[in-house]
Amino acid sequence: MNRTNSQMREFIDLLHALREEVISDEQFQRLEEILAEDLRAQQVYINYFLLCSDLITDIRRSGSYDGRLLSDTKLFSQTMDLSISEFDTATWQALARDEITAPTIEIEKLEIKKSPVEMVKIEKAPRVIKRSSVFTVIISIAAMVMLLLMVISTPVRPTVAALTDSMNAEWMNIKNVPVEGDLFRQGDELALTRGIVEITFDDGAVVIVEAPVAFKIESPKSLFMTAGRMHAIVSEYATGFTVNTPSASIIDLGTEFGVSVEGDGLCGLHMFKGKASLIAGVGIQKRISQLVTENQAKSVNSLTGVVKDIALDERGFVRRFNAENGTVWRGQNYSVADMLAGGAGFDFNAQHRVLDIETGRYNRTFISQDRYGIGQYTPVASAPFIDGIFVPDNNGSGLQVSSAGHVFTECPETQAYFRYDIATSIRMPLAPQSFQDNGIAQEELMVRLASQGNVPSRLAGIAGMDTQVNPVRSNMLFHANSGITLDLQNIRSVYPDIQIKTFRSLFGIAEIVRVGGQADVWILVDGQRKYMRQDVTWGEVLEIEVELSQEDRFLTIMVTDSGVNPADPLVKQHAHYDWGLFVNPLLSVE
Repeated sequence: MNRTNSQMREFIDLLHALREEVISDEQFQRLEEILAEDLRAQQVYINYFLLCSDLITDIRRSGSYDGRLLSDTKLFSQTMDLSISEFDTATWQALARDEITAPTIEIEKLEIKKSPVEMVKIEKAPRVIKRSSVFTVIISIAAMVMLLLMVISTPVRPTVAALTDSMNAEWMNIKNVPVEGDLFRQGDELALTRGIVEITFDDGAVVIVEAPVAFKIESPKSLFMTAGRMHAIVSEYATGFTVNTPSASIIDLGTEFGVSVEGDGLCGLHMFKGKASLIAGVGIQKRISQLVTENQAKSVNSLTGVVKDIALDERGFVRRFNAENGTVWRGQNYSVADMLAGGAGFDFNAQHRVLDIETGRYNRTFISQDRYGIGQYTPVASAPFIDGIFVPDNNGSGLQVSSAGHVFTECPETQAYFRYDIATSIRMPLAPQSFQDNGIAQEELMVRLASQGNVPSRLAGIAGMDTQVNPVRSNMLFHANSGITLDLQNIRSVYPDIQIKTFRSLFGIAEIVRVGGQADVWILVDGQRKYMRQDVTWGEVLEIEVELSQEDRFLTIMVTDSGVNPADPLVKQHAHYDWGLFVNPLLSVE
């Protein structure tokens, strides 16, 4: 950029104000902007103050510096006026021509006669610097600054955004592969062929783009999407962040939204939170502005500019990701069945696993034998979000239900008897009535079939179907008596800004054989009962929903015998067929 006289004068005035320590906050900010944008201005800045320093040092050494000469603003301004008005380019060029064309002057060589030298002591006179000489130096400094500013023609593009996170990222046609912390400049054109990256703009907006995607960094508060998908979180402090596309512009009003651009330029806007202004049409086309609010979605035709209502794609955009554990969150709820299987909660088709209540370790199949708990709470080290596992029983002193020592005092007496461990993604017959009821032998047969994973689960006629609402294998099987506790704090630590709102699940006695069992179901939060239903019988389906706050730490899920008499010597019989099945257990989030 070529500097005008007014821009040069502004820069000189800012340097002078800084040197005299009278610069205002606004002036200082303006000086920083000029220096940040222009590397040559930085060099002028350095030379200017070096020369000023040398000049003052020379004058002070002379002993005649009175502290007013260089601090005289009026004098300096007049000098600058002189340098601009009188010592223009033509003047300098004329002086140069005169020096080249001037005739050579012969100087007669003088003959010096030697004479006796008399040693005379001479008193050192005080050094006097004429005021006109100082003027000359000041004019020279000003002229140098002016000439350097005049040659500034190609400013450096400012940095306006930074790469703040990435996962498996691969870029197209880029020499220096960006890494976390690298800065992007205004006008950078980027294309991601693989992976996910997070870019934070200087204005405060956080944008996540998922390959394949092509885009351009336009400014500290805008980008241009050529093709692909992106998700933006814009705080109230960054209101006004703009996403431009070939067919529309989206101006946020404090939002969380997703933008898609198809190959033909078709633009889609999906509002998850807040609202934004959608301006359809580009160039000379008629531009239409609409306000799009939460849970709405619009599309814009790139050829006609026509805006249409479309279905909100709640799972179509990467809204958070964690490179450390490789998880990606697209707005879905957490699967408790996946967590119980040792996962991060995002696989709704979690693998079949059996969690041993006695050891807290995973087994391949069920251990089918009568066992008794010893009142201990066993940590589960191999599942990051499962705090521990236990056999429910009230031995008089209460039941420990968390690693923090929470005690549940309302637990019934079960004599700590259990036969089967907790399992995830269990699969049971679609038509259990086709099997004859042969008592415990038949139950063992059903367990073996279920552990083979050949058929989907079934709860009172509700089969686990391969759908988003009720995906296949999303279930947990708790045979009485068994319980687990989830650590909600660990779950929140992965994505701290995602709030866990409720625990939800269908529950009933699984259809293993025609003769069903009977059991009690309990949901605890930090050792306190939040939900309880006793005497759940075969054929019933419960809809469990427990609200959770951000302060809640431990969520406990357990199933116990129903109607057990501790004095009954046939206590084992009360646990037969008590297959408590949780279908599609979820932690709903926001």
